Amino acid sequence: MIPALVLSWGGLAAAEAPAGLYDPAARAAMAELDGWIDVTAAPFNADPTGRRDSTAAIGRAIAQAQRDVASGRKHRNAIRAAEGKKGGPGRSRTHATLYFPAGTYRVSDSLVLADSIEASRYLHVVGQDRARTVIRLDDRAKGFGDPENPKVLVNFLDFWWSNSAFCNSIEGLTIDVGAGNPGAVALRYHNNNIG
Repeated sequence: MIPALVLSWGGLAAAEAPAGLYDPAARAAMAELDGWIDVTAAPFNADPTGRRDSTAAIGRAIAQAQRDVASGRKHRNAIRAAEGKKGGPGRSRTHATLYFPAGTYRVSDSLVLADSIEASRYLHVVGQDRARTVIRLDDRAKGFGDPENPKVLVNFLDFWWSNSAFCNSIEGLTIDVGAGNPGAVALRYHNNNIG
């Protein structure tokens, strides 16, 4: 079995991270921000108990994050026009954060965070804390059994390249590839310049 991949804030252990990073009150305040997507909330309803497969629910949350990020270009252009600014189209500044409260999220297939250049930036995946927030691939999951044809579980970029994948991040959770999945790759992370 491939060991779980443990991720933490800025490469620091959770005990070394800023105190507010894992504070429930701070997380609740962040939930009020635009672009904050709690994967357990309606209409996504991912199951943090590990009893039900959460692949489709997390997929719905990812789709919302992609729409939020891609719509940032339109939003930014509208602001520039209202301010009377001319020039280039401006860049997206709409961030989307997929928040995973503490729990175990069973998945049976890949979670693809970006499938287009427009959705490949400003994506944040945040767990409540790395010890209690786990994305776990089902044991012997279909498509993850061949090490000669590896398959990525959490995939930040599902196309060949992008030089515009700015400000992506992942923190505060564990990715567990389960048992009997010798072809599973826990994470494919892509970022340019900042992240």
